[in-house]
Amino acid sequence: MDLSKVTLNVIDPLRLSEAELEPAGVADTPYKINYITVASAAETSATLASGKADLVLAGDVGFSAFAAADLPITAIRAVEIPRAWCGIVVPKDSPIRTVRDLVGKKIANLKSAGSEIVAINAFEKEGLNYFDDAEVVNFATVGDVVAAYRSGQVDAWAGCSAPVYSFVSSGAARFVVDGSSGPWRGNNLWAGSTAALGDPAREAAIVDFLHRAEAGYEWGQNNVDQLAEAQSKLVGAPAPILKALYAVGQIKGVPISKDVIDGLTQTYDLEVELGNIKPSKKDFSTYVTDRYNARIDNG
Repeated sequence: MDLSKVTLNVIDPLRLSEAELEPAGVADTPYKINYITVASAAETSATLASGKADLVLAGDVGFSAFAAADLPITAIRAVEIPRAWCGIVVPKDSPIRTVRDLVGKKIANLKSAGSEIVAINAFEKEGLNYFDDAEVVNFATVGDVVAAYRSGQVDAWAGCSAPVYSFVSSGAARFVVDGSSGPWRGNNLWAGSTAALGDPAREAAIVDFLHRAEAGYEWGQNNVDQLAEAQSKLVGAPAPILKALYAVGQIKGVPISKDVIDGLTQTYDLEVELGNIKPSKKDFSTYVTDRYNARIDNG
């Protein structure tokens, strides 16, 4: 199939594929790639709704919101990320050592974030309720959370990825609990637009791109220093923090499986229960498919 006239419009907030394809030696695509930069989940939703994106990488919480909004997308591939990226941190000299020590304490929280799910599950594992047994303080942005944490307005912080690791890697904070000790699966999802997946040429480009992206993930795992430097220039996060993130565990593409779907469904159901999203009129399973597994694996 001639893909020379295809332009694949991709939203990849982590910008890993953009950083990895060329050094991994798989950037010679027979189609053009247009990486779309979005500033927020709302902007991502608007871009998907308008049909301007063919492929998007979203976290499990973000994808749940897209499905609830009945956006025209279908998850066709999962990306495993280290679950230890998300958790509850406290200052290094805090007397808080366990989840039970967090009872009655002020915890900075971002609603509809993976860290919120980790916190809920960690409290539940101890027979506690995150919202009833701790004083959960919701913030609108990561910047607001950081300001509150730095000033001592909160005792702990439920957070994810680079913002949290900037404190942990510097020795200023430590994890009380992280996602690796709870039932949170925390996969990211590659989702294709209904229009792109319905067009043979763009569908073929999507399958080829995801196969190449996974070769990029493998390269990145073996070239962490180079990856951190390249990604740092794209997303603005300090390279040492990105390197610390990647030292925690592998990022790799995985087929859509029952485990992936079960984990995603758990997240979707919890987001509905919390009132963070309203359920879609459609069955949630219609937004996920395993029919591309073999094609992506084989390239």
